Amino acid sequence: EQLPATMSIYPNPSSGNFTVTMNLTDDNSDKKTLQIINMSGQIIKRLNIANQNKLDIKIDKPGVYLILLETSKNVITKKLVVMH
Repeated sequence: EQLPATMSIYPNPSSGNFTVTMNLTDDNSDKKTLQIINMSGQIIKRLNIANQNKLDIKIDKPGVYLILLETSKNVITKKLVVMH
């Protein structure tokens, strides 16, 4: 049985630098994107992640963000808090 896709973010809350790890064992799709969305609904970063399972990301502005991982099979959303 395949494991469901998972995503974790650390540290959270973050000072602006954080790491996203993804486990997409069941998902061989080419379409994998990670979006970072602020609380106004604006996409501030969009990354194509292909076969990566770890991303180091930096956000300059403090606030609350949604981290949205989207593949052809899954959509996973997590909340990230950035504090300076």
